[in-house]
Amino acid sequence: MPSHPADPVPSGCLALVLHAHLPWVRHPEHDRCVEEQWLFEATAECYLPLLRLMEGWSQDRLPWQLTLTLTATLVAMLDDPLLRSRLRRYLAEHVELCQAEQCRLRSDHPRQQLALLYEKRYRDGLELWDSCHGDLPSAFDKHHLDAHLEIVASAATHAVLPLLVDDLFALRGQILTGIGEYQRRFGRTPRGFWLPECAYVPEIEPVLAEGHINWFIVDSHGFSQARPLPRHATLAPIRTCHGLTAFARDPASARQVWSRSEGYPGDPAYREFHTDLADEVDPARLRGLSPMPDARIPTGIKYDAITGGDGPRRPYDRAVALQRVREHARHFLEERRRVFSAAQPSMEVSPLVVAPYDAELFGHWWFEGPEFLDAVVRGCCAPNSSIHLVSLDEYRLRQPPPETVSPAPSSWGNGGFWSVWLDSCNAQYQRPLRQMSHRLQASLRHPIPGERSRIQEAARELLLTQASDWPFLIEQKTAPNYARQRLEQHLRQVASLLESQPKTSGSHASSTPLIFPQIDPSHWIV
Repeated sequence: MPSHPADPVPSGCLALVLHAHLPWVRHPEHDRCVEEQWLFEATAECYLPLLRLMEGWSQDRLPWQLTLTLTATLVAMLDDPLLRSRLRRYLAEHVELCQAEQCRLRSDHPRQQLALLYEKRYRDGLELWDSCHGDLPSAFDKHHLDAHLEIVASAATHAVLPLLVDDLFALRGQILTGIGEYQRRFGRTPRGFWLPECAYVPEIEPVLAEGHINWFIVDSHGFSQARPLPRHATLAPIRTCHGLTAFARDPASARQVWSRSEGYPGDPAYREFHTDLADEVDPARLRGLSPMPDARIPTGIKYDAITGGDGPRRPYDRAVALQRVREHARHFLEERRRVFSAAQPSMEVSPLVVAPYDAELFGHWWFEGPEFLDAVVRGCCAPNSSIHLVSLDEYRLRQPPPETVSPAPSSWGNGGFWSVWLDSCNAQYQRPLRQMSHRLQASLRHPIPGERSRIQEAARELLLTQASDWPFLIEQKTAPNYARQRLEQHLRQVASLLESQPKTSGSHASSTPLIFPQIDPSHWIV
């Protein structure tokens, strides 16, 4: 692993973990689709800037380390030819939009300069996209093969796994299909596994072990409420009773980067997320870009700084924001050094801070997030740094867990568990989900010759029904109508596919042929 051979032993280790996930959304029946833009925005604003950072760190020969989840649904979309072509169109059209904005803002020099900044970002993204032929999973994997990036797997469709533990068949289907997709795409077995929503109960572990997984992450209260209590709180991993390694999220670094009210992203120097070009121009100017004529669909081009409430809008000052990024990165690293300095004398292993975040935070929700990440990584990689960047598997292999502990049921979801997915607006779906799972199991126990493809399609649709995203979008009221439509559509598809009478060839044309192409129904058999 990369290291500074002449450096003293660092005072502590920092594991930056980015979780990249989006639900499977693909609508060939529409030329433009609002929900497909989730992928386009995340790629333009997060994934491409992250890849560019990695390229820069490697070109500068920094001893960087990072852990990254690429979920099966996200990889499937990034591999899909139709979505790739639409994604490239999105980047090219945004370059043109930014050029048009520079003309429109001739008399407003500060905003015109921001439009120029956006044009450069989209143009750089387009060039990077073309240089890797639109194959982002392979571009990230190159850094895994170079031993800088650890790519880990997750559940097939990001299901909240504790909700499946009373149905071992469904639990195995989610976990083993997710691992199988990772193996198919990257040609190796993952060592780590991202628990969707960091949602943990001990019943998950035997299936993880069956998939040859070595480690996972829980939220901080998975350790603070564990039995017995870990001696080093969240600053060291533990070995579970099933022989796996569990790491815990560090609560302080989480608040500093996650929280808009307490953390860095809410600083008034930073760019405001909630105001957009679409809010200030006639929708007719954006009609060619919008999936919905005359609708105000965000463009990603935003000119205001954070106001902190109902105050008057202020122009975004890029130079001030970048200065604040440097200050916040220094503060973040100094806080980690302080923690390490206090903990190291009493620890038999190097203290470890595990800092997991949604990848989409960096660049989308927090515009300056990539610059913050760059400053943190470069600060850790400086020759005199006492903080050593590690991947979690590197740390596990070099410093095995010092004690055996049973983590407590936990999640990083709202309230610390999985109430979002059992909210009153979502509880109605739990029974039909279980019924469809039981019907799939019955079909597998009594297979009909020649019906394997039908059962595979039913398993695929069941996985898509179990995605955590639909209940989340419903409860958060983010895209509730679309989420209900998708959830209920997949439930109907499973029911139709599992009707007692065999279907004639071609009567159930798959609506999702490009996801889980090698799905194995035996994963649902115990």
